Amino acid sequence: MKKWMFLPIVLISLSGCNSIDNPYSIRVCQNIDFQVNEGNPTFNEVSNVDLFSLINSNSAFALFLYSESCNYCESAKETLSTYVNKNNFLIYSYEYVTQAYNNLVSSFPSIFPNQPSIPSLYLISEKSLTYSFDTKVLFSYSNFRPVADQHIFNSYIQTFFEQSSFDYIIENQRENFVFLYGDSSLESLSIFNEVIYPLAISQKVKYVTLLDENALNSDIISSISEYYQIDVEARNIALYKNKNGVITSTLYLLDNGLELDSLIKTYLSE
Repeated sequence: MKKWMFLPIVLISLSGCNSIDNPYSIRVCQNIDFQVNEGNPTFNEVSNVDLFSLINSNSAFALFLYSESCNYCESAKETLSTYVNKNNFLIYSYEYVTQAYNNLVSSFPSIFPNQPSIPSLYLISEKSLTYSFDTKVLFSYSNFRPVADQHIFNSYIQTFFEQSSFDYIIENQRENFVFLYGDSSLESLSIFNEVIYPLAISQKVKYVTLLDENALNSDIISSISEYYQIDVEARNIALYKNKNGVITSTLYLLDNGLELDSLIKTYLSE
């Protein structure tokens, strides 16, 4: 199954700095798959279509640019794998192929350089390149870690793509706010950008789980629908389980996100 997600974004060990003083820093999502499943791949491979969606969602994320013919990329992968293993960050990977990459440059010239260094690690946020790591730093974990710690911070946003990860959050996280959306809908993407993500990225205490339905197989969607007691055909929906186990849901597109805005604010304020 193809692995990627919206947005975001980007968590992690749930300790660390609660504020970002460095303007070249971002908050990223927790990869629950990596945390729960032994041997889960460090990186989530993305295509041009995936990157267009991620960037247009205004998400904050880390992108590893590599090439299969690059002799130094394996060393960089080892460095990043060690770092992810200690922090559970979600990192996307993109294989450099000239023609496909040139399409990214033409669409997002402020993010992607015409002649990139391979390998590279970019921090992207709100359709901008926030920080680009010096390539030499990627070859040594001892050199990479202190720089990464200045630029990559944990958020309470999380995501997953595997059934076992859904089971994990249900068993271990009593409260949760789950946002199941479709990035192919302009209405959905707009409400994500204007309502959900701004509140979720600033959250310091409670989990918010963001799921792109296009990245999940039907079995997981069925499990989510059964657990949260919603129609399996329902899409563009917010699901909220409070501390008493009461489940509330809303089809947020019915009112342009007003009910959703109220629902997530209630959850975050409890």
